[in-house]
Amino acid sequence: MNAVFWFTDSLSPESPSQDIATIQRNEKEATKPVYQTGGTTQNREEDLPSKEKSNSIPGDMSFRLSVLKFISIIAVVYIHSYTETIHLKTGDLDLSSFHVTHIIETFIYQHLARFAVPLFYCISGYIFFKKNYTISYYDYFKKKTRSLLFPFLLWNTICIVFTFFLQCVPFSKRFFTTGLISDWNLNDWFNAYIGAYNGGEPFLYPLWFIQILFMVTLIAPLLKDFFIKYPISICVLLIFNVFFLKFECFNFLFFRQLINGLSFFLLGHLLALYQDRIDTFSFCISSGCLFFAMIVLRMVFPVLLNTIPSKLEWLLGVLFVFSLSYFFSNLSLKTKNRLLFLSSFTFVIYLMHENSLTILKKIFYTVLCPFNLPFIPLTIFIVLPFLLSAFLVLFGFLLKKYAPGVYHFLFSP
Repeated sequence: MNAVFWFTDSLSPESPSQDIATIQRNEKEATKPVYQTGGTTQNREEDLPSKEKSNSIPGDMSFRLSVLKFISIIAVVYIHSYTETIHLKTGDLDLSSFHVTHIIETFIYQHLARFAVPLFYCISGYIFFKKNYTISYYDYFKKKTRSLLFPFLLWNTICIVFTFFLQCVPFSKRFFTTGLISDWNLNDWFNAYIGAYNGGEPFLYPLWFIQILFMVTLIAPLLKDFFIKYPISICVLLIFNVFFLKFECFNFLFFRQLINGLSFFLLGHLLALYQDRIDTFSFCISSGCLFFAMIVLRMVFPVLLNTIPSKLEWLLGVLFVFSLSYFFSNLSLKTKNRLLFLSSFTFVIYLMHENSLTILKKIFYTVLCPFNLPFIPLTIFIVLPFLLSAFLVLFGFLLKKYAPGVYHFLFSP
């Protein structure tokens, strides 16, 4: 795959300039590394140093993963678009009073879109187990530091500086009701990066995923051989995560987030191992029916919210969406190329949507809610994530076209 793999190779986009035809044309060449010797060129993989041997993912699967990344990030934007209360200087606006809006938002936010983050972990694990890393652990650590830790520190700092600037401007300062950066003490600064005192959340909230994934990817090579030899242990870890990790005795530091991330990361190995069974019409239908039946049961009977673990719903969602992606191969070439183009800006949307959503929601509700129209909250919830995602794709495209150096520094470390 052509771009820098961030999220442990999970969300790295194919270059927008590469269409499906180019990927398929180059796929054979990718599996036949060129080796120069004595002025001649040989396609002999066995002559290459082990760390240079090819283990690329086939073009069709690369396309599927790219589309899954884009679908997942759109789902994440909708999750973050949900809010029950908007805090304004003029007072709090309770959005749960709009009952129909609240039901639809809950269906999307609390149920339908919740597969997104676990699926990101699965994509990471799928690629990790498919790619035969033969570099040393030290080189692997440097690679993950560059692709995960560096953007984490960079974008958290950018967000803090940008927020501080907004809090200094009289017009935008009124949208910040608490937590002025100028009032921070040493613990606040520590928490802004580590998140140890705030449920494991850094200042730029979505970066918690990179934070946990960085830990997972450092652990994964040490346990890889064990989980390959005993795949049943992945099922045991998933059961523990789904049914037992919720107990309070496991709520310390990053343990819950780490086990949750590791278990879904390892699920990616099972998806690769049993892909022939998953990529079937019958599995897609059965997993989809179970997924939506679970959603309906937990929405209609609130008592089941505590009885049926939400992570079981996430797991079914991951299996359904992954299986459904098999049928993306039936799309037209033109549609595939468009989806590849959109997916190439997944990281841009991921990094920039959260604070943008927060500011835009406050502006939209401040301007529109005085009209007291019942459909406004639902309209904002449905339309705003779509408009913001489209704008961020356009922003990423223009930045990459006219300032490629800046783009690659910010989004392709």
